[in-house]
Amino acid sequence: MTILLTCLLAAALAAPEPLEIDRLLAGVAKYEFGDSRESQARLSEYVRSSLASPPSLRRIETRMLRFLESDASAAGKDFVFRELSLIATKASVPVLTRLLARPETAEMARYALARISGAAMGGAPKGKAAVPEPAATGVLVKAFPKLPALEQVRALAVLEERGDISAKPLVLAATRGGPKEVQAAAFEALGRLGDESDVMFLAEAAASGQAAARGSLCVLRGARVEAAIVAAIGSTSGKVKAELIAAAGERGSAAAAGVLAGALEDQDPAIAREALRGLRNVAGPAQVPALLGLVLKSPAAAQRREAAQTLASTLKRSRPAPMGEVLAAYQTAPAREARLSLLDCLGQTSNEEALSLLRDSLKSPDAEIARAAILALSGWDHPAPLADLLAAAESGANPALRILALRGYLKLVALPALRPAPESARLLAQAMRLATQPAEKRTVLSLLAAFPCSESLDLARTFMADDAVAKEAQSAVSQIHSILDPGTPKP
Repeated sequence: MTILLTCLLAAALAAPEPLEIDRLLAGVAKYEFGDSRESQARLSEYVRSSLASPPSLRRIETRMLRFLESDASAAGKDFVFRELSLIATKASVPVLTRLLARPETAEMARYALARISGAAMGGAPKGKAAVPEPAATGVLVKAFPKLPALEQVRALAVLEERGDISAKPLVLAATRGGPKEVQAAAFEALGRLGDESDVMFLAEAAASGQAAARGSLCVLRGARVEAAIVAAIGSTSGKVKAELIAAAGERGSAAAAGVLAGALEDQDPAIAREALRGLRNVAGPAQVPALLGLVLKSPAAAQRREAAQTLASTLKRSRPAPMGEVLAAYQTAPAREARLSLLDCLGQTSNEEALSLLRDSLKSPDAEIARAAILALSGWDHPAPLADLLAAAESGANPALRILALRGYLKLVALPALRPAPESARLLAQAMRLATQPAEKRTVLSLLAAFPCSESLDLARTFMADDAVAKEAQSAVSQIHSILDPGTPKP
């Protein structure tokens, strides 16, 4: 008992004088952005020094609420809103709710309302998560029917941020009637307050054109939400099924990968299209055969291309990637179009297992196959195919493909690598030897400054007499010189 009395006495002695808060708030009332922040600093310190005295905090809260309804400056109110949010209790809810109705204070009132919690001094007990105060939610819910539409939208946003599921009945009711903007805000709030029981409701609303419902279906939380979406996909059809599939893909739900792969065969083109898009995010090795099948048999170029891109994403994500299945499918592909799509897919993977096939394809007498192989190697994310592209640029039978290979070679030279600058300069010199058009020469000259060394400087100087690229050569010389000898005048 003695210790308790001592603590209470110490808190009382430490509490600031009651009238001090009024003087400090008066100093903040005229604050404008850019002014001295001394008054704000003193007010913050005052609030901190009062934390041990609940009676003092109640007085501070009351006076801050009065301040926020005064004619103080907007900048001053902004600061006080932030301070109030740290100590506000349910006693602040009626005033803050009124301030939601004023455009100039709506956003900060929403901010403060969202931070009100049931724990003492505005925070949760140590080691525990903050729990929204049901009484504060109750005040908002009770006031909701009397608010104009704009303030109802703001109130729903506050309830969403607070995450108090006791507000869910109000939110559900608001989705079913009233102004469109209020319904949209309610559907958005349901993404935070809903659970697996709301999956079908949101999917049906999304299918009817409610964009906010579509967004909430994608962010709905809960341990059983993924399973509910998968189950619903198997028991629905039409637009509702398409919305569920789209949500599964957007959520990155690996549990839905199998059912999405099955939906690739759906007779409804919209469902098959959404399934393919969804698999881009969730497919794994088990879905590779289904994606390969779509690439091989699809008669539509757009669908075949999208299937190849989805297959590439799946291969890049899989560890290890089942490359053998793809390489075997290429060898047995009945149509040239399918082989072209598979070459594009292999290029996107940058997987070394594909290099042998791509190297062979560079030598194909079919110009389209050779072109696809060049493009695939040009998209590699590391320099492994450099020598292959250089060889194609040197000895290819088709002049257009030689130029294409040279451009791909330059793309790979530009990739980050550990080789010394002189070695990169040597690679660029080989490209310059093969460059027959100003465009390729300009590319080489633009890359030289990334590899500053005497070899790069000499190569750039060589082309200062070439009228077609003299300007670019001079620029490269100046850049390299300034890097190598920053203290000397540029040539």
